[in-house]
Amino acid sequence: MSGQRSGTPSHWWWLVSVGAASALPVARAIANNPGENLDVARLALWGSGFFVIGVLAFTIAWSLDRGASARARATAIAGLLVSLGYGPLLADALNLQQPLMVILVAVALTVTAGLVARWRGVQHFLLIVPLFLIAYPIAEIVVLPRPQTEGPAPTGELPSLAGIEAPNVYWFIIDGLGREDIINELGAELDLRQKFRAKGFQVDDGATAPYAWTHLSLGATLNAEYFPEDLTYDELTPVLVSFFENGPPVFRAFEHAGFETLMLPGVRWSGFTCSAGDPNCLRESSRAVEDDLMASMTLVGPIRILIEAGNSDRFIADVDPVPAVEKALGLRASDGEGTERHFVVLHVMGLHPPYRWSGPECTPQPGGVLTEEWLPLSDYFDAARCATRRTLESIDLILAQDPTAVVIVQGDHGPRVAGSDLSAIGSTLPTETVWFGTFLALRMPGCELGEGNNTVNVFRLVMACMSYRSPDVLPPKSWHFTSSDAVAHVVHP
Repeated sequence: MSGQRSGTPSHWWWLVSVGAASALPVARAIANNPGENLDVARLALWGSGFFVIGVLAFTIAWSLDRGASARARATAIAGLLVSLGYGPLLADALNLQQPLMVILVAVALTVTAGLVARWRGVQHFLLIVPLFLIAYPIAEIVVLPRPQTEGPAPTGELPSLAGIEAPNVYWFIIDGLGREDIINELGAELDLRQKFRAKGFQVDDGATAPYAWTHLSLGATLNAEYFPEDLTYDELTPVLVSFFENGPPVFRAFEHAGFETLMLPGVRWSGFTCSAGDPNCLRESSRAVEDDLMASMTLVGPIRILIEAGNSDRFIADVDPVPAVEKALGLRASDGEGTERHFVVLHVMGLHPPYRWSGPECTPQPGGVLTEEWLPLSDYFDAARCATRRTLESIDLILAQDPTAVVIVQGDHGPRVAGSDLSAIGSTLPTETVWFGTFLALRMPGCELGEGNNTVNVFRLVMACMSYRSPDVLPPKSWHFTSSDAVAHVVHP
């Protein structure tokens, strides 16, 4: 047979492997998104594109390796598998989210495959493995039904909202937004309290956060309980991952009461993501859901981000609350008679480095040209002003179309300014005060927010008010780790 070498399969066998590898992300997208009315023709077009690229890579490998070893052809197919999912998957497991790092991980995997493909057994394995990898998603589509079951009822101290005529709830988390008194002490001139109070908010002038890390602090808020204090940071991290994956009590309480949860998380909380194609994800995109799915499952996403690094709008879309609120209000309006209640989560990352807005006009900044540094403080002040400006614009939209809504605005923690940095700017504030003093405002007519709350109590207060009960709040504490191996100890900002 033409193209066949002694002791090796026909080149048609390798083309079948290329086809299986190319179909893998398409099959996975369909299997993981049942009932989402995906455009199968569009997905098939993506698969065809992957197949053409795979055949080109295979053809080049064929011309480079005409011996009986088939090493280059096996490497080409391994590289295709890596590019279509396993490279980004490993990068995600290693918590390497930067586009360049994702691509470097994929290159490293492909090079490793080429090195071990010197052995005939490995060559055959790499040529056959796509056929096995595609078997499970296809089986999941065809024969493995996904049971639709209601989540468990929430347990613990949170009041039940079942059967209560409750309004929609909008929860804004402005990442790194400290208390106004602390930010102004650092050199800013903000008037957040006045602006929020003018819109009917109560502002807690003594609010604190339980932790100085996003996933721990927001995890405690969604748990409505402090986490165990006898664990180190490294020991607590897997607890947090399991906590988010199993569904935090606050999410479960709202869902059990019939609320639909809509999310715009601007950062990947451990174990909690808002992935492309998720119908409850408030991210706006100019691309079809199928295109976003393919980008998220392959190297197309990281490469596109690198190419578009100079496009500001591409980066603002994931963190700007205004289009997210517009989408949430549009979903509410499309619920027929408006019987569907929404719990809307908006994690605004504009104030977290890399800073997304800057200057008097709040000009969007592309993430590709920025750094992960908290200082200089002038950039932080700009970001605080701009992020809260966009949040206030979002609140205007809510109050115009959903005037009875409960609206919560909080920081997850304060700005990350170290003691040496404080000394450099002439501030005498303790580092713990800066880290844990956080912004907290609440629009909830008929209820009292009070002063000196820890954000662990946010939903204890909100759900008690919505259920017409007295809140059972926890005493304010803030937990600090001196290192990843140290047990947390209580500090009092």
